[in-house]
Order: sequence, then structure tokens, then C-alpha cells
Amino acid sequence: MHANNSSFPSANQVFLESLQERGRGRAECLLQFSDGASFCIPTDYAHTLGLTEGNSFTEEERELLRYNAELLSAYRKALELAARSEHSRVALQRKLEQRGFSAQVALLTVDRLAEEGAVDDRRFAEMWAASRLRRRPASRSYICAELRSRGVDAVDADAAFSQIADTDPALIDEACLRAATKLKGRYAQEQSLIQALLKRGFSIAEIRTSLGELSYKR
Repeated sequence: MHANNSSFPSANQVFLESLQERGRGRAECLLQFSDGASFCIPTDYAHTLGLTEGNSFTEEERELLRYNAELLSAYRKALELAARSEHSRVALQRKLEQRGFSAQVALLTVDRLAEEGAVDDRRFAEMWAASRLRRRPASRSYICAELRSRGVDAVDADAAFSQIADTDPALIDEACLRAATKLKGRYAQEQSLIQALLKRGFSIAEIRTSLGELSYKR
């Protein structure tokens, strides 16, 4: 998209009245137009386009400028967020919307990052589930349900558990025993401990086996 400097403005033409660099490191540029409209775009994008005061735009061109600038800003923010930690697609889209990006722009941005491999629900599911199994052990069905509540579909959740079973089977096989070990100090009565383990999705057979191992180890 190129700015226009025509001497014969059309009826729906607007002019760029001012550009003001601002923000940390002057990373963004506030554009103000002759009809009172204004919005910010990345400063380097403004320089790439060669924007200067007096440039003229049709209203459609200005909207395209705003939209493309929002896409670029959302992409950069999404990369920044993805670099800090793994995200599911749903979680990253939600964070972008919370930062003021439109739902459409957030969705397109997440789709782009997924195509580039920066966001991957299966990779997120495996890392999240493994961490969950270490910190707060629960059954496979329980953790899969938690993953689905975070926007991960059942196929990716199941695939993540299959991968964990291949690389670290003890995380899954000993989940009930580790949960019982962590919880036993909190519950004086065995029945209360059993109820706590049932709430984490373990079967009564798994619980009885784990409690039997705990008794044997004492």
C-alpha cells in the first residue's frame, strides 16, 4: 500500500495531518487524519511505507493501512508471548484479544503462528500434561479434560499422553501413588484421602493399590 500525494483529491479522501512517535523506544507512531480519525502503527512500518504529513488516502486505503498495521502489531506481540512460554492456540488468541486486538486479527495471527510452528497444540499439551503430572498428579482422563478446557482438542490431548507414555511412562503409571503420597499428610482419615483421589479421576482399584503400596513402605 502506498500513500498518495495527488493534487486532485476525491470526495472520500483524507490527509495525514501528523505523525507522532511515542512509546518505549518510540516503537509506535500515532497517525492523525484530517477528518479527526487517529490510530497507532509500528514506527518502522511507517518508515517502510514512507509516510509523511500531507499524504492523502481514500477512506478504504486508510482502513487497509490500519488493518495491516494491526496484523503486524498482533504478530509481533504473539511472537513475544510465544517466546516466553508455550501456549495453546485458544490461550494465545485470548491474550491477544485482551491486549486490544480484534477477534479476527487475533485468529489470523494465531493461524499464521501455527503454520510457522511457533504455536502447536500437541506440543503445548505434552509439556503442560507432563508438568501437571509432576506437580499435581491426576488421572489421564482428568488431565485430558483440563486440556480440553484450555482449548486443546481430544486428539491432541490423547497424542500428548501417548508421547509421555513413550518417553516417561512412570509419570502416568505411578500418578496415583505419587498423588496419594503428596496428599496423605493432608488427610488424617483414609476415607478422606480416597475421596480426594477419586476427585482427581483415579479409579477405586488404582487407589486401593496405591494405598496398599504406601502401607507397605511405612
